[in-house]
Amino acid sequence: MKEDPNPMLHNPRVLAFLEALTVGLPFCIFKILAGVLLGRWGLALLALGGVDAFLNLANLASLGALGKRAVPVCTLSILVPAWPRFRGLDTEELATSLDVAVSFVIVAAVIGLGYIKAFSHLEVSLWNLAVVLNVLGAGLFQVNQAYAKLR
Repeated sequence: MKEDPNPMLHNPRVLAFLEALTVGLPFCIFKILAGVLLGRWGLALLALGGVDAFLNLANLASLGALGKRAVPVCTLSILVPAWPRFRGLDTEELATSLDVAVSFVIVAAVIGLGYIKAFSHLEVSLWNLAVVLNVLGAGLFQVNQAYAKLR
């Protein structure tokens, strides 16, 4: 059997680190900046983004130190299993899918409705960094999935 020419793409520790860096943290930035934009109406987004940022930073640290995630990937991974309808079920995929949907709705609304013009120069720079990381992450994970199917 041939040796894998790119074993880093199959290292769960590296993939989890890249996921936190290119998906988790950008989603936090989207939520926090949308929360700032909405003022008092955005407090829930600020809280969601803040807790998510803590979780992602904790996971980045634990991946470096322990080689594995220490906490869930997002706040919804904690909240969804607490809903009575979902108790006792494996809700991880549902929770992360809801988190992706929330983040993408935020991006679509901010850009589509032209609210990005309301951001300060620093906020636009952070937003753009989050978009770039997120797009690069999406591409990386798509290539990784296709590469895995070749094996």
